[in-house]
Amino acid sequence: MRRIVVTVGLVSVMVLSACGPNPKPAASGSSTTTSSSSTTTSTSTSTTTTTVPCHFVGTTDPQQNALAPVEQLLTNVETATDGCVDTITFTFRPSSAPAPSYRIEYADPPFTNTAGQTVTPPGTAYLKIRFQPAWIADLSQESAPPTYTGPRVITPSGLKGVRGVALFDASEGVVGWVVGLDTKRPFSVEATSAKVVVKVG
Repeated sequence: MRRIVVTVGLVSVMVLSACGPNPKPAASGSSTTTSSSSTTTSTSTSTTTTTVPCHFVGTTDPQQNALAPVEQLLTNVETATDGCVDTITFTFRPSSAPAPSYRIEYADPPFTNTAGQTVTPPGTAYLKIRFQPAWIADLSQESAPPTYTGPRVITPSGLKGVRGVALFDASEGVVGWVVGLDTKRPFSVEATSAKVVVKVG
């Protein structure tokens, strides 16, 4: 620190000044702004759906079960799908037979019953299914009450290949159905004493 003496008239004024640089005063009207920036990181997640191919073993050749002497009474017909395989299930009144007798094969329309009536469901390929001996009514009773009271034409929705199922014959011990498909597909048959399940891949 240095001392400076200034004499003004009779008054001496001592001014003390600090050595070293003086801080610069802030300019009038100026302001200091502090800015902060934030970075947002977005993460996108994509989901890939993998379609598992269908594994179905079937045939396009005719399939049949030997003629059973026990009469079969049809009670129900249902269609279903798991997205890979369509199923048509024929249910019969339980009997002593190991399985209903049937013959299933690809055939060309028209499909005609003994009365000359023809039935052709939607589709471009057709599976013809015949059960024999079989009925849709119980002829052992005097009034012959029907055992199958469901629709004679079934038009399912959401199935992979099946477009329609129709009853084309129910006379003289024969119950015949035809399955309309979008194209000729392999099929398989599973039979028990009360059910015949046709699977179409």
